Amino acid sequence: MDKRYIAPVLITIAAVIYLGAMVFAFVAALLDGLPFILFLLLAIIPAGIAGGIVYMLIQRIREIQGGEEDEAGKY
Repeated sequence: MDKRYIAPVLITIAAVIYLGAMVFAFVAALLDGLPFILFLLLAIIPAGIAGGIVYMLIQRIREIQGGEEDEAGKY
């Protein structure tokens, strides 16, 4: 693996694990008596954020493969 990919992948993994732990905690709370509608509201937010982070990682990998290592340099 090219070293340019290491930081984005590691940050994505850490963020997804953290958000996944939040969803897991909400599932545990659901089993302990949390109302289902509240569970949906609380679990969808971190799950959606995790999906967005993975999508941004895919975009970043495509930028690196396209030769745009410093995207902010264009501005």
